[in-house]
Amino acid sequence: MEESSSQESTPESTFIVVELRRALAQIRRWARERRVRLICAALLGVMSLQMLGVASRKSISTDEIVHIPAGYYHLVVGDFQFLNLHPPVPMMIGALPLLFIQPGEVSAVERQKIPRDNNFVFVISERFWTSNDSFFRTVSFWTRIPMIAFTVLFGIVIFLFTRRLFGERAGMISLALFTLEPTMLAHGPLVHTDVTSAFALLLLAYAFYVYVSGPSLRRALWLGGATGLAPLMKFSMVAVAPLAILGVVVLLVFPSQLKLNRREAFTHAA
Repeated sequence: MEESSSQESTPESTFIVVELRRALAQIRRWARERRVRLICAALLGVMSLQMLGVASRKSISTDEIVHIPAGYYHLVVGDFQFLNLHPPVPMMIGALPLLFIQPGEVSAVERQKIPRDNNFVFVISERFWTSNDSFFRTVSFWTRIPMIAFTVLFGIVIFLFTRRLFGERAGMISLALFTLEPTMLAHGPLVHTDVTSAFALLLLAYAFYVYVSGPSLRRALWLGGATGLAPLMKFSMVAVAPLAILGVVVLLVFPSQLKLNRREAFTHAA
């Protein structure tokens, strides 16, 4: 009886082994077909862990002393004059987690008593950090999380743009250089406008290249969005305005160069 039962179980165990080998073979095949993307994902994962380590260990930078409070007050108060040297969007992105942490803030009555001079932002920032002394580590860490995500998105655009220009292997190499760059590892987690503006400029170049490669209404919308995003990241990005105007003029005057008729050109320009 024992011999017969063992013989009956053999086909089932063989079937399980065969199915397991088949599943492993499919996984290996899937991984080989996407090995470049998996390597890129691993590079971005390691970079994210490195930046998380920086965000948890390093104290706030000089810019973050004013950028973090300014971003928070931009969000909760809606007064965009707290720090008007830069557009509010990058600082608001970093301050998003503070909506859940609910740090202490200067009341509206106290803010009205502070003179609106060049020292206003520094007075507000000092009072913000003083009133949140016990939350210092929490505030400084969580405000850097959105910036880390933004830096990872920057790396994805680098890979996509380079892959479109030179292929997947070149995209992987360029992304590896990006994820190993000490400047990016140091500045990526910080709440400031440098990485965000660099990302916006590259995204604009990518959107422009994709549109010129094959104009369509959808790509025109993406290009328009990227053009508008650039000056929202840093005021110096307003330098792209003359190029945008020139591009619209060329589009309207020479639509045939992009294989568009006059009506399509006007639609894309709009």
